[in-house]
Amino acid sequence: MILYTERQLDQSWQLDCKHRSRFDKPWLAREKYRDMFEACLDLKVAGLHDQANYYLKTFDLQIPEEIIESIEDTIEMELEEDEH
Repeated sequence: MILYTERQLDQSWQLDCKHRSRFDKPWLAREKYRDMFEACLDLKVAGLHDQANYYLKTFDLQIPEEIIESIEDTIEMELEEDEH
């Protein structure tokens, strides 16, 4: 199941890099960011939204809200399809 596009990943990573630069923090390598991004999505897919939010805060991971909403919509559609 694909929950995001490479474009969404790139947009999120670029936002994260800008945020880290603003606070004089080192950037995450794109593939490291992907691993963390996917781990957060795995928590959301599992319905563990509080844990996903904790994960985002703990690692100061930036993901644009519109991308999270788009992915959550995809998850909901997948779950609805599985019910039928």
